[in-house]
Amino acid sequence: MFSRSSHHDSVTPPPWRAEAVRAAIRAHAAAIFAVIFAALALARCGDGPSAPGAEENDEPDTTPPTVASTSPDPGAADVDVATTIRATFSEDMDPATLNAGTFLLDPAVPGSISYASRTATFAPSAPLDSGTAYTATITTGARDQAGNPLAQGHSWTFSTAEPPPPAVPAAGVPFATGKRWRYEAIDTTVVCASSTGCSKDGFQGSYYVHVEAEASWQGRSAWRTMVYRLQGNPGAEAGFRTITEYLAQDETGLWQWVATGEGGEWRQILSRTAASFGNSTFFLADGPAHGDEMVLSPGSATVPAGTFTTVKALHEFKQTGRYAPEDIFETTAEHYADGVGLVLASWDYSFDDNDPAGTDIVSKGMLALTHVDEGPFPAFVAGAEANDTADAANAAAPFAIIAGETEIGDAGAIIDDAGVGCTAECVFANVNGEKKLQDWYRFELTATTTIRIELAYTYSTATSNLFSDLDLYAFDETESGPRYIGSSVLPPGQQEILTGTLPPGTYYLAVQAWDTPNGRVPYWMSIR
Repeated sequence: MFSRSSHHDSVTPPPWRAEAVRAAIRAHAAAIFAVIFAALALARCGDGPSAPGAEENDEPDTTPPTVASTSPDPGAADVDVATTIRATFSEDMDPATLNAGTFLLDPAVPGSISYASRTATFAPSAPLDSGTAYTATITTGARDQAGNPLAQGHSWTFSTAEPPPPAVPAAGVPFATGKRWRYEAIDTTVVCASSTGCSKDGFQGSYYVHVEAEASWQGRSAWRTMVYRLQGNPGAEAGFRTITEYLAQDETGLWQWVATGEGGEWRQILSRTAASFGNSTFFLADGPAHGDEMVLSPGSATVPAGTFTTVKALHEFKQTGRYAPEDIFETTAEHYADGVGLVLASWDYSFDDNDPAGTDIVSKGMLALTHVDEGPFPAFVAGAEANDTADAANAAAPFAIIAGETEIGDAGAIIDDAGVGCTAECVFANVNGEKKLQDWYRFELTATTTIRIELAYTYSTATSNLFSDLDLYAFDETESGPRYIGSSVLPPGQQEILTGTLPPGTYYLAVQAWDTPNGRVPYWMSIR
């Protein structure tokens, strides 16, 4: 047995007993904390007094919402017709109050309304009208989640963009190598001066436009066309002229290369868009006399967009009065046909400088398309080059246009004057002293015919006093060979012309390169 007075028994409990005491203390503390938390909870629920400075959450939401931003922006212009219209609010809204009665568009447009992230969106069911002003409105019927309406309605205005011009193809003139146009022209100009009186100059004849080839020219893929101008009744003056024109097409229309003092520029002459014809030249039209090209005043005419059957461009200008420096009356008209180009051009121009001793000018004319790629057309003959003789002459015709080129170094027939029936000198030696004729052509007449032959060539002065010059000779055929019947040997740079009435028979034309110091010389010859 243990004694009650055993050492340490009364002051140090065994370990299991100390653990039991700690557990009892923890249980007692938990009970105290539970009471405290319960009291705090009751106070927060209003069942007891609040501590000074405690948070207040029992006030109702009475603040009205506002429209914070809109899309499109107020006053916006050129808005896409496919846009949606949006209004973003300052707080969360009641989606049920955002509907066709509270989100309005004027003019009215059908559509649907959705709401998300404080933003109401109106999506039209079809594109808006182009070039139209719209007013969007959010009414006071729109409410937040507490039921507060907008303090006042909110409106803003925007405008949709104008419709773009329709996409159109290139000018559509049907260029192709070998294609041809024929125009009939009448052009009369009268110039009057006190010192010389009045002189009259005119042209009445045909233009033959021949598409020679597709070519790269001045940075563009273009068509090289040769325009042959044949006067109907030229008399003794030159009536045959050639003009090389480069034409290019793109999605905006037809362009022509126009030479200028600085070299040249591409200038639009037929538009297939809504672009203005400002300072644009007339396709193949000559005149008026006051300038080197016919032009429309800037912005005076517009060719409609899209495919057309005919287009008519008109211009009228009048300047007159006591203090005007001169009196000018001018009217011009152009008619175009789709896929053809110009079909009629006309002009009427008068100029009076109000100086009795000065010069006055009157010019009138017209240009009319009579045929497109169908007769009557002259025959186009490509000229043979070196070693041409009468035996190897190219066949031609009384109604023909011949294109060729030559230079003084080309081989040709050396002519003996006596051998071609001349008792005196009839074939002149070239600058090197040779009586040599390079390029020969042969044509037949079956009846007595009045014939006119004109030789036009590229005249150049690349270096001072170095002139290209070609001459023209004519022969008929006899049993002993070609016989000389005439020639045109005008000074350098002038067109050679032969005229006469010839009986039936075979005839030869020969081109002489009298001097070509700058190399090969292109030429054209008309037989009619």
